[in-house]
Amino acid sequence: MKDKLLLAAELLHLEKIDNGAYYGVYNGFEFNVFYLRGASYPFRILISSHIERDQSEAVFEKLSFINQSGKRFNLTEAGVTLFLAGSYAKSPRVEALPSFLEHILQSLTLFGIQGKDYCPFSGELMTEENSKVFSSGPMRIRMTYASAERVNNELDNSVKEFQNRPSNDLKGFGGALLAILGATVLEIFLAYIGFISGFSTLIAVFGGLRLFTRFGGKPSYHIVLAIALVTFVMLGGALLGIYLNSAITGFEGGTPMDSVKTAFLDSKFQLAFFVDIGFFVGLLIVTTVVLLLSLRKRLQVPEKLQ
Repeated sequence: MKDKLLLAAELLHLEKIDNGAYYGVYNGFEFNVFYLRGASYPFRILISSHIERDQSEAVFEKLSFINQSGKRFNLTEAGVTLFLAGSYAKSPRVEALPSFLEHILQSLTLFGIQGKDYCPFSGELMTEENSKVFSSGPMRIRMTYASAERVNNELDNSVKEFQNRPSNDLKGFGGALLAILGATVLEIFLAYIGFISGFSTLIAVFGGLRLFTRFGGKPSYHIVLAIALVTFVMLGGALLGIYLNSAITGFEGGTPMDSVKTAFLDSKFQLAFFVDIGFFVGLLIVTTVVLLLSLRKRLQVPEKLQ
């Protein structure tokens, strides 16, 4: 994958910078090319350009040809960001990248959008005295000192706003319990019609965190773990109850306990029970890990421009 990234950078005559990304100027515009491991569209290309707000809708429509198989784009204050899927890394497609980017640059120039000499955030003409190349994560962007100060202040304010945002964890957890309770009822209903599914687990965990946030709670790692624990107790208990009821009603015995003992001596019953329990626990662990990783990205403090 990264070999293809190197090929793309060489085709655009970009230079490698210290974090494994590539930076430079191509046909009058500043470019960043980098790779984000684990992302749906891991190859990213930023074309720095100042797009006025009243132009953005028209520019977005003009560039809509980008949204094809394996490619997406977005307009930000920094310019045009391209998202390329891993499948786009196949050599013939990478080699066609310069002509594809040239099409984009021609579309931008039709709107009078300037390239490397103008600050992408303010549109101000940049000189050696009023600007420099700033770094943020894997990217390098030339901008004016005034724009960099504004962006950093906005980042500080957004972090403080999140940290100072009031949180009603008790009310939020009440919302999470509603989702988990609903998932438990659904699991029992599905079992009643003869269907055991992991769908209830997904509703409990993902829906639980969503309702926790909607009811005024501030998401955190310990909240995700608490939701997973309550899901394990309620859905796991419901699943155990479903099998106990099946054992009592489906197997003969002098007492309910005898029926349960008889059921667990049956190899098919044992297999079904342990498969469903194992699937439930495995799916719960996976969904919890996915939520924790997703939350990590949401809670990650953006890097300031340096």
